[in-house]
Amino acid sequence: MKGSGWDVAVVSGTGVERQVRNYGNVRSCLEYQDYLEAVAALKEGTVDAVIMDRLDALNSLKRFGGNDLKLVGERLTDRKGRAVFRPGDDMLCLQFNKALLELIRDKTYEQLSVKYFGVNLLDNKNIKKPLLMDVSIRDIRGADESWAEIQKKGVLEFGIMVNNPPFCYYGQDKRLTGFEVELTEAIAKKLGIKYKLVVMERREAYDALIKGRCDAFLYGTNSINSLGGKVVYSEPYYFSGAQLVVLAESPINGPETLNQRIPSFKSLLRRRMIKW
Repeated sequence: MKGSGWDVAVVSGTGVERQVRNYGNVRSCLEYQDYLEAVAALKEGTVDAVIMDRLDALNSLKRFGGNDLKLVGERLTDRKGRAVFRPGDDMLCLQFNKALLELIRDKTYEQLSVKYFGVNLLDNKNIKKPLLMDVSIRDIRGADESWAEIQKKGVLEFGIMVNNPPFCYYGQDKRLTGFEVELTEAIAKKLGIKYKLVVMERREAYDALIKGRCDAFLYGTNSINSLGGKVVYSEPYYFSGAQLVVLAESPINGPETLNQRIPSFKSLLRRRMIKW
């Protein structure tokens, strides 16, 4: 802290810029488009703290070493990764949820999570057992045909957003790789079916789903109604949100430190005179 307040970098997309500017002990709020540039500014001493997505923060710690950085305080926002399915494709969503839970139980999910983020993203999270998990779909009255159609087609087509490491990106061999790529592969293996990745932009994912270009897509969102409630969402496959990151030796221990007002010199002098 230099002078009277903290200098804070906020990475675009976290949605907390206005909130941070209103904190009582923040002198400046600088917006960065790239979280790596924000982390570099933190290490160089240009800013005192960075607010960025938790998963980006974990990725930074894993890629560049976490001895000089730390994540502090509770998340300022709540964001979850979910698979999104067409309206009415409840049985297909159920199968995804079942496969995800099995990956959690056999530690496959944890292995993938640690590989890309250094921690288990679902550690200590209560992932609900999918309803009707132990019931055959043939025994469910009124079950839709979404899963049966996928089995008949023989392949599950997943929409995925590329150029978003470590979730999905092109490796040195020019092949798609990343956390979501390997998770999709593991889900398909559990389901006993082939899979195909359909590369798309985030803004076109909903239309691609509705028009049948893919059977589902992976999507991180702050609200389950962000797509208008017209789709079917899976159980979360990660939890994230805006996270405060500081240097290891920083006295900042959470958002409350940034919001704690420092009394002015006159105020301190007045209090001292009252005591006298």
